[in-house]
Amino acid sequence: MFNFTKLKLKEILFLQGFGDNFEKYTFLGVKGHIGIDINAGHLDPIYAFTDGDVVYVSDTGDVVIIDNELEYTYSHLENIQVQAGQKVKEGDLLGYQDSKGQSVLGEDWTHLHFSVRKIQRLLQKEPQNLGWNFPAFSPIPYKVLNSDNGFDGFIDPNLYCEKVIYRVARAIEKYENMDKSYNNPGALRWSPFQSGTKNNFAVFNSYENGFRALIHQLTIAADGRSKLYNPSMTVLDFCRVYAPSSDGNNPALYAKFINDFCGFKGNEPISDWLLTEIEWVKKYNNVSRGYWVDSLGGIVRLFNKLWGLIWKN
Repeated sequence: MFNFTKLKLKEILFLQGFGDNFEKYTFLGVKGHIGIDINAGHLDPIYAFTDGDVVYVSDTGDVVIIDNELEYTYSHLENIQVQAGQKVKEGDLLGYQDSKGQSVLGEDWTHLHFSVRKIQRLLQKEPQNLGWNFPAFSPIPYKVLNSDNGFDGFIDPNLYCEKVIYRVARAIEKYENMDKSYNNPGALRWSPFQSGTKNNFAVFNSYENGFRALIHQLTIAADGRSKLYNPSMTVLDFCRVYAPSSDGNNPALYAKFINDFCGFKGNEPISDWLLTEIEWVKKYNNVSRGYWVDSLGGIVRLFNKLWGLIWKN
């Protein structure tokens, strides 16, 4: 699973999805767009979404990384910071978003193109008939699977995208900063995963189980299974129940931390935590629907992104 490491959801514009605009890509012999296009801001840093091995870097702004099962392509970068043969970790700087590539919004609209293919690592190189033949240049032998799927083997990145609820759990984990001996990153007082209690907090037999319990608690709040929560709640509404002032908490500060950490605007329902990150930015920041703002901060962000359209190197 990958996530938009270090990118705030409210600051990412969704420009184009996988398989979109078939008629614009027929000249390439594919059935539509082969990845997703997002705009994180012209010249903003772009970080690796996953751990992996860099297998290809081009002078036209492409970085290709593989793990054991997938190939990830980041396109339209400048000042690239990695080279082929290098190992990277999630969150490592790859380069900076440039305006080299065309998009459906017009020539040279600044954006990051991101695409994914399934792969199999090999002991030695095998020839493959690919339009985007990165394996031919890779220092690590591998082949692209399902290359005859009409998209040169590329698949929908959304299938491998983290759900937003994972971000919320990380925000709560960071805010609570519970004693690790509890193995309880969400400061939970009860969970079906618990193996005991300590000072009225659940104690788990591993930190991983504690984090799973937090995800479970957030999920049943967001999907309507909990009697304590309503899926239409905002983050602030959620915090008034999850961390009430009667327990010595400040729900408003708690909610602000979650909103800032995750990149929420603050009025989205918690049911949307069950969306993937790509689905979230498509729903709330989709340029094709118009990007209208109702605050000075939003106008400034929009201006900064539109400036990328007219600022060409």
